[in-house]
Amino acid sequence: MAPSLVGLGMRIRLARTQYGMAQSELARRVGLSATALNDIEHGRTVDPRWSVVGRIANTLGVSLDSLSGEECVPLRLVGAG
Repeated sequence: MAPSLVGLGMRIRLARTQYGMAQSELARRVGLSATALNDIEHGRTVDPRWSVVGRIANTLGVSLDSLSGEECVPLRLVGAG
């Protein structure tokens, strides 16, 4: 299993429930079967396409970074005070 896929699914489920949307409704809006979305949320999809994850993020009004678990950290320039 690729790293953090279970975490990705859990973050999608959390965002979806916080949004107040049923799994079947989110699946319909992003063009997936309910089974496919369930597999993503439970970490059974080995490598979900980022285009799908992007549609999920857009539908739920969250960033890709928040779903992927990546923090946006500004880079500090070398020599900058």
